[in-house]
Amino acid sequence: MKIMLKGYEKLRLIETVAYQLNDVTETTQEIAQTSELEHEVITGTLRLVYKAFQREWDDEFTVVESGEDVGFKHVGLDLS
Repeated sequence: MKIMLKGYEKLRLIETVAYQLNDVTETTQEIAQTSELEHEVITGTLRLVYKAFQREWDDEFTVVESGEDVGFKHVGLDLS
C-alpha cells in the first residue's frame, strides 16, 4: 500500500452523511498511520455521484471512450 500511496501527503475521509463517520474513522486513521499520511476529515456531498448516475456529463467530468488510453490531455494538459 505504501508504494501505491507514494507521493500522497494526506488521506482524506469525505463526510457526506451517507454513512456513520464513526464506523470508518478508526480504520482510515490506521491506514493513514501505516502509510505515513496525515488523516483529515472534510465535508463533501454526493452531488457528483448523483450527476454520474443521471449521466449528466458536463465540464466537471472527463469522459474517456472505451479502449482509449487515459492521458494528460484528459485533464486539460498538453505536454507535447
